[in-house]
Amino acid sequence: MKVVVLKNDSIGDTIHSLPSINEILVKHNSDDIYFFLSKINQYTFFFFKKSNTHLKIFNYSLSFIEKIKVFLFFLFNKIDTAYILCPKNFYFYLPFFFRNTKFSGLCLNANNNKFRPLIFMRKYLYFYLINDRTLEGKRESLKNLQLKLVNEGKIIRSENRLNLKIPPENETNFKTPNKYIFFHFKSDIFENLNWDEKKISNFLNNLSDIHDVLFITDIEGNNYVNFFMEKFNFYDYDKNEYFSRNSKITYLHRIVGLELFRIIANSAKTIAPHSSFTNLSSFYNIPTIDLFYMKSLSKSDLQSYRNAAREFSPFNKKYFRLIPSTNYDKTIKKILLFSKKYE
Repeated sequence: MKVVVLKNDSIGDTIHSLPSINEILVKHNSDDIYFFLSKINQYTFFFFKKSNTHLKIFNYSLSFIEKIKVFLFFLFNKIDTAYILCPKNFYFYLPFFFRNTKFSGLCLNANNNKFRPLIFMRKYLYFYLINDRTLEGKRESLKNLQLKLVNEGKIIRSENRLNLKIPPENETNFKTPNKYIFFHFKSDIFENLNWDEKKISNFLNNLSDIHDVLFITDIEGNNYVNFFMEKFNFYDYDKNEYFSRNSKITYLHRIVGLELFRIIANSAKTIAPHSSFTNLSSFYNIPTIDLFYMKSLSKSDLQSYRNAAREFSPFNKKYFRLIPSTNYDKTIKKILLFSKKYE
């Protein structure tokens, strides 16, 4: 039989889908499984790369030509089962045309009467569940919803069939320390918090009193890159060049893909704004500080934070969500207390 998993979305969302993808691997261990991933999350394919799994890469948002390609794939291949694990409207039209394929889909109810797919289209699905974002305080985690979807309403956690060891990508001139903290400096967030170069440097030095520190930052529109290059050890991933400043802190410049995955998965702790980095770290059972930044602390924003915390619940208990504030000393104190707790 042939099985299709429709999952061309972000890396973080794919990390949250790994338990359900594991169930698909177990359930269809002798079937050909085609994973439709995006150019963004294609790096996650190593988790479920098997002799019977196949990768097809699309854009995050399907172009008109890509929609035709998906339609033709279903038309010319006898697909027994398909799992819609990302709520893209186009995928929910496929069950109407391909009635012999068993489509299971995670539907979405959002505020302002927004539904994916439209309610009348759901009857063409073989099985579906609803991620109901209109509920306040009762929302189920995305992991559990997708586990139920794959097993038709039951939460089943089978023996692991995922590949957890991250495969080598390239030989590099940079050797990671035995024990280190991974930190993601997202410039727009910390600029909004009024963290200047002195505060950033002080924060990283405080972390380095616990362990070595490896950190990355966004490149475009970032005013701190030159400062990082001059102040700390510097590894240029593109050029495979390492420059030592005799520091316990190393700035990793333009590191991407599986090399970045490996850095996170082997860290002693991860500190990062809410992203695929915190999701990946939690999946590997690493103590994680999720810097859940909000521009305001209004009632609606706080409720959105609580809803997101429930929907994207962490994989481990060594996970600390922190709303960073412009009170630098207070934020630093909380981060360091958690970091020292899991030395």
